Amino acid sequence: MYLAHRLAWLYVNELWPQNELDHVNLNGLDNRLSNLREATKAENQRNTRAPRTNKSGVKGVFWRRDLKKWRAAIQVNGKSIHLGVFIEKDSAAEAYRSAAIAHFGPFARPCACPKSCLYCGHHEQTT
Repeated sequence: MYLAHRLAWLYVNELWPQNELDHVNLNGLDNRLSNLREATKAENQRNTRAPRTNKSGVKGVFWRRDLKKWRAAIQVNGKSIHLGVFIEKDSAAEAYRSAAIAHFGPFARPCACPKSCLYCGHHEQTT
């Protein structure tokens, strides 16, 4: 059995994808070519929403009860990188956002937007 998105890729590109195929908008039923891109397993895992267990609602941001502050951290190549502790949740979210874009590029998904912040315009972009 073949997955529909892999068959769509084969039909248009006339070759099997060498890696995984990532659904840019996270909708696994949206197999438009504009929504598919080849990705390594690591890249594909970066393009995810915050886990359901995340209580802050912001990927990479956690409440430190002992400090009464927000902590930002990011996982890169299996290592956790501490980004700082912040009084404001928005500041911690911005720290994660900046780190995600720097480390993950187009596979960064630093917020809960339906599309990645690189594309959605939810956050102001600096160029």
